[in-house]
Amino acid sequence: MKTAVKVVAPLAVAVFAFFAFENHDANTVAHDSCPQIQVEFAKVSYTDPIPYFDDNGELINFGPRELGSQLSVECYPGFSMNGYLNKIGCEKGSRWSTHERPTCVLYWSKMQIFVFCSFMFISVTLVLFLWRSCSNWKRHEMSAQRGSILTHKELIRVDGELSEHEMGNHSAIVLSLETITLFAGFASHFLQFLRDGIWYLNPSEQTMVNPGQSYVSNHVFLGFSICLAMMVMAGLITFEQKTVPRGPFRRTHKFLGEFVIPAIAIAFLASAVWAELQLPGNVSQKIARNMLTVWVAMVLFFLIKHAWNKNIKAHLHYVVCFWGLVCSAGALRGMVLLWGYLLGCEHGYAANPTLGIVTGTLFSTLFPMIWFVHLNGTWNQPYARWCIFFASYYQLLLPLYFKHLARPCYPRMNMATVYPDYKFPMPREFYDNEESYIEAFMHFAGGM
Repeated sequence: MKTAVKVVAPLAVAVFAFFAFENHDANTVAHDSCPQIQVEFAKVSYTDPIPYFDDNGELINFGPRELGSQLSVECYPGFSMNGYLNKIGCEKGSRWSTHERPTCVLYWSKMQIFVFCSFMFISVTLVLFLWRSCSNWKRHEMSAQRGSILTHKELIRVDGELSEHEMGNHSAIVLSLETITLFAGFASHFLQFLRDGIWYLNPSEQTMVNPGQSYVSNHVFLGFSICLAMMVMAGLITFEQKTVPRGPFRRTHKFLGEFVIPAIAIAFLASAVWAELQLPGNVSQKIARNMLTVWVAMVLFFLIKHAWNKNIKAHLHYVVCFWGLVCSAGALRGMVLLWGYLLGCEHGYAANPTLGIVTGTLFSTLFPMIWFVHLNGTWNQPYARWCIFFASYYQLLLPLYFKHLARPCYPRMNMATVYPDYKFPMPREFYDNEESYIEAFMHFAGGM
């Protein structure tokens, strides 16, 4: 008997609800709709008017594009609304309140224009600079094989080491390659910012909006500035022959190195700290994120110290190390997204960045430093060994990453509690109970 009641009761409720809705629909009056509107480069939608009861007590419910409905236009990212901006509503007679329509026009902010121009200029200049540096390197190698010492006195080796001039040629090539890893890693971030003016931590999925948008923009501005400064400093050395006394290019290089570059570098590192502090996390996480800045500041100190002491060979090694650490930010972020895509991480490409951190920085920092030491044959020099040590910063953190490297797609924390727009569900153990897990799953699925 109880079983029969359990079966019949839900059926009775369903039948009652069906007839109730059927009667309600019978009282619903069909209304004429206003014509659809299309706006180029925009998403067009229509609001639902507030229902009301007529004199007979019947519920009058108008739908989208019916009497009282209003037009809603949302321009695509990279476009701004222009033209007629007043409210447009559906009136009696199935017509809109006006024939005027808003338009969406292409619009970039000043920061987007700056990023585009800087990215294009530095990319083109970088390719030309790398081509020239490789051509000089090849020419010097051929001259050395022919024994043209009188033609290229700067190639004379002292105590089995290369001259400062040839080390400078090698540093130009390595610095260019490090910069390529920086731009390749951040390319998707720049492109997405050009589309919608938002800095994402995972631009391919757009679920992790960086909370410090203005701070990131300031950091990017200083980042492009220091990229340009490094290219100017390297160009001043590359495009002038070694002369005694110094020529105008080398004197300019010395002046910029003493009074301009340190200020830009310190401002750049300070902006990195401030931008990192905007990211959510506990105190220990914030300290860990900013340890790289302290590490880079130490390298910058030795870089300036050897320049003041006129130990140019050591100075060049620390320049390569410093710039590799700076470029590691782009390489690791790009590699994080690449590994997430290749492994098909279901919880989001950037949910566990440790594999990208360890592998990406090999190509931007450690390998270029080792290659530079190999090209110059300075393995036995203390400054070369110290530079390799500083360049292996991320690899020294491997003991902290073993747990997360074992499961490269497993999130390190509940991303949804940190980033409101995160759309990928977390594993079951990240939720306190079954109810919260089902609620989160329905939210991710679009059921709420």
